Amino acid sequence: MARFFGLVQGSRGQATRLGHQGLLTYCASHSGAIVCQAHVKDGADWVRVLRIPWRRSGGDFVVLYDGPMDMKLADTHPVRINLDCMEHHDA
Repeated sequence: MARFFGLVQGSRGQATRLGHQGLLTYCASHSGAIVCQAHVKDGADWVRVLRIPWRRSGGDFVVLYDGPMDMKLADTHPVRINLDCMEHHDA
């Protein structure tokens, strides 16, 4: 049984992928891409989410999140969340 599961929905339907040791996904446009890297660390499921340049979009590599998938573990593991790169809008 796979440890990780990926799903994509596009104009040609839905596709899934399984990962036993990890899973790497990209969601890209002309403005940049989001990369999600799922992996096992110390027996727990971890994920790193990055904003990266795509093709000629420019910009910096930014780590948006790097930590455990199970948020209950966030209290016992150092977690990196970059809020500076997110826009905040007042309602």
